[in-house]
Amino acid sequence: MKKLSVLEIEEKLKQHEIWLKSFGANGQRFDVQNADLSGVDLQGVNLTDATLSSSDLSGANLHRAKLENTNLYFTNFSAANLSNVDFFCAAGYFANFDGANLSKAYLYQGGFFSADFSGADLCDADLSCTQLHEADFWGADLRGTELSGSNASGARFYKACLTGACIQGWTIDEETRFDQVDCEFVYLTWSGWDEEAQESIYFLDRLPKNENEFFKPGEFAVLVQQYTNTINLFFSEENGIDWQALSIALENFKAANNGQGLEIQGIEQQINGFIVKFMTQIDPTKPWISPRDCKTWTMLKEKYEEALQAIDTNYKEQLELTGDQLVFFKEQLAIERRNSTDFKGILKAMSNQQSSKYDLRGAQIGNLADTVKDNARQQTNQYNYAPAQKQTLAEAAAEIQQLLDQLAANNPTETVTDRAIVASKAIEVIEKNPTQKEKIVKALRVGGIAALKQMVKPVSEPITNVLFPMLEELTKN
Repeated sequence: MKKLSVLEIEEKLKQHEIWLKSFGANGQRFDVQNADLSGVDLQGVNLTDATLSSSDLSGANLHRAKLENTNLYFTNFSAANLSNVDFFCAAGYFANFDGANLSKAYLYQGGFFSADFSGADLCDADLSCTQLHEADFWGADLRGTELSGSNASGARFYKACLTGACIQGWTIDEETRFDQVDCEFVYLTWSGWDEEAQESIYFLDRLPKNENEFFKPGEFAVLVQQYTNTINLFFSEENGIDWQALSIALENFKAANNGQGLEIQGIEQQINGFIVKFMTQIDPTKPWISPRDCKTWTMLKEKYEEALQAIDTNYKEQLELTGDQLVFFKEQLAIERRNSTDFKGILKAMSNQQSSKYDLRGAQIGNLADTVKDNARQQTNQYNYAPAQKQTLAEAAAEIQQLLDQLAANNPTETVTDRAIVASKAIEVIEKNPTQKEKIVKALRVGGIAALKQMVKPVSEPITNVLFPMLEELTKN
């Protein structure tokens, strides 16, 4: 690869300018195939229709340069300054933009098949109607980038930032990857140019719709890939899921849509949570998500959040808890919601309901809260107690079991709130019976929660998980 001197480059630029002005009649096209132009300053130059294929422009400064319809096949622009560069209709197949500054660059209708944009700064760049098939955007910054109408099928956005990008009508497919993508919100519509104001109205239809709301980690990737006839809700391991709230949300969604509801199509395991898919009437041939699709997604998500809030409020009012007790119960509720994202537990729940299918269309999920958990119990420690101590534990466990059986027979235990109410009633009964209270406190001091809990029937575990931490408080009084 020949290293071109500054004088050689200047002469070629002069000849190219003459060639452009004469429409090719005079001068000579700028053609530097397989040339070394690394680190050169080409700021503001006009390289329209030039050929730079297989050349090395790494570290070069092309700020505000014009590269319309330029041949950039296999060109190396790594770490180059390409901010505000005009790449209109440029052909950059297999070009290398690794670590380049492409902020506010104009790549409209360009062809960048299999180009490498790893670590590139593409903030506020225009990639609309651009061919990005199998392009690599690993760690790239695409904040505020316009991707409307682009073809990103097979593209890789691993660890890229897409916050504030416009994705109206872009094309993605099953090979497009969004692993660990960073995206707080996107826009679904580019409004075009305002002739009267002589300015771009820019992006509209923010998603999430509320400006104070942002995508949770992993949520954007789930949403954006629903280019089939499903609406997908993502539930992270951190926040979990409340199946009762989801059931209520589906009913409220149906009521708000004149009886037109959603059916569960299936569930899908993810690294940090899982997806619940809902059947819709979306056109399955459409390769992007539209504002209409997002209206459905937004409404369902809002109904779920409203149901969560209602359950939490009802939970607080029914138990009449304040202070540390309220904090404790909220922690228990959060733990159960996190446990409900366990995929093995969901499958076991389905098996318990004598269902051999993984397809959940039309499934009733309101009562899954009890069973969606990992039923594998931890191996219990072996305790050695004197006969008198064993008798103390056994008698206390028997009284607790009898009390729970009585309360469970006369009170609902389907939801976390129900079980918390039963546990609270059990505490109330125990505290009103000094003899029983003394016996249970003694047993707790002898063997602790773990030993006493082993002696209670496993079927009562959903209630004892709430009850026993409360019983422990009795030993402190």
